[in-house]
Amino acid sequence: GVDADVDGDGVTICDGDCDDLDDRVYPGATELCDGQDNDCDGDLLDTEVDEDGDGYMICEGDCDDLVSLRNPGLFEDCDDLLDNDCDYTADIADSDCGEVAPDPDDDDADGCDCADTAPSEPVAAVWLLGLLLASIWRRARPRG
Repeated sequence: GVDADVDGDGVTICDGDCDDLDDRVYPGATELCDGQDNDCDGDLLDTEVDEDGDGYMICEGDCDDLVSLRNPGLFEDCDDLLDNDCDYTADIADSDCGEVAPDPDDDDADGCDCADTAPSEPVAAVWLLGLLLASIWRRARPRG
């Protein structure tokens, strides 16, 4: 009945327990970062509300609960100048971007000035042109 303490927290529904199935919820309980009204006062802390719907509350490390593109569960987008992963490091210094500061002349799609593993097309073309010229020079050289 209503006088029973189902969850064993020492408070019954008649005494004001607003969730007698959870022993972390009763009048006077400490508010936890769980999205519940732990102290049964009818209010949640501002840090326990997920305003932007990204699945993270401020008390869970969401650094901007008005922008869903910023939460601790995201990877850093190196082009948007936002701290997407909430590590409080700007894009230009974020270790997730691979460089301390981006090269302004960089044309990489990710904007992080990541090192290419193969030579770029102009470098390869110059190298091939050099081989071709060396080959022509050898054939054109007088033999003697």
